[in-house]
Amino acid sequence: DLQQLYHKHITAAINAHEASSSSSSSSKRRLGALLIEPVLQGAGGMLFVDPLFQVEMVKVAKTRGIPVIFDEVFTGCWRLGSPTAAALLGVTPDIACYAKLLTGGVAPLAATATSEAVFNAFKGPSKIEALLHGHSYTAYPLGCAAAMASLTIIQDPSMNPNVCTPDLPDRCQRAAVQGNPAASSSSDDDSTDEDEQGNSSVGSSSSGDPVQGNSSSCLCKETCGQLLPQWDELAAASLSHHPRVKGVVVLGSVLAVELNPDSGSGKAGYGSSAAVDVVAALRDRGIAARPLGAVVYLMVTPTTSREKCEWLMSQLSEVLDMKEGWGKSGGDWVLI
Repeated sequence: DLQQLYHKHITAAINAHEASSSSSSSSKRRLGALLIEPVLQGAGGMLFVDPLFQVEMVKVAKTRGIPVIFDEVFTGCWRLGSPTAAALLGVTPDIACYAKLLTGGVAPLAATATSEAVFNAFKGPSKIEALLHGHSYTAYPLGCAAAMASLTIIQDPSMNPNVCTPDLPDRCQRAAVQGNPAASSSSDDDSTDEDEQGNSSVGSSSSGDPVQGNSSSCLCKETCGQLLPQWDELAAASLSHHPRVKGVVVLGSVLAVELNPDSGSGKAGYGSSAAVDVVAALRDRGIAARPLGAVVYLMVTPTTSREKCEWLMSQLSEVLDMKEGWGKSGGDWVLI
């Protein structure tokens, strides 16, 4: 199956690396660590990575005694709808780095969490054993106060309408996801389709029609720590078939839309300017978006309501439908 293929590929790559000799020494090479940005690679252009591949990478690394490091500066703190991307994958890294949503963007703060084994490796009575390194913005009072407030707000059902809250109607994350195949992926159904143009859709039912779930029955006995889906998966599936769109990723608070290469330069990836006009038009509507080459993305807070996300997606859809007039009108900024 796919997992076995991934395992074989990863193992072969590591074996080939370790079997080779460095140019300056006859000793065999060894990997010092597995360092990955889990699930969604932000700076890479909002690239969605197959979770199964990363899970298998972690398994192989741990079997070989290779330390696993997760860069969760972007993905951590409920960015993807879960407390951490590691929790989404169901794995535990040896080291994980957090920032950004840790304080909700109010103040700079970074934190690094480690396993007991890693922590104890630098534990001792003198500086010889110590890890003489720290973040420039770690453990200062203002940043820590902002982090405490941010984490409290995200997890408080009275302040965050997206928190899974079993004792409230329509506030169960598992019911919302299981009632909507568009919000999940499966190897034995057609939850991810591709049309003749190569546009990937978010999900569909067995009949080929997108399904929107809205179950009010809760499947969680207690809060699971997850957030309810913030983006309308049905609308995202429809958006993925737009003539200007190559693909759509919607996960947690992130909506990323990859556009087809612009007709002017024909360039793809970071060299593309396809998203520039879209971002400018959204700015005229009071929406702050950022281009990553051919990708335009909207990133809301974990507390942004589903209704606001639906409005933002509708504005993006309208902008993609426009033929001219970008950058000509003004507008009031929208706080999301």
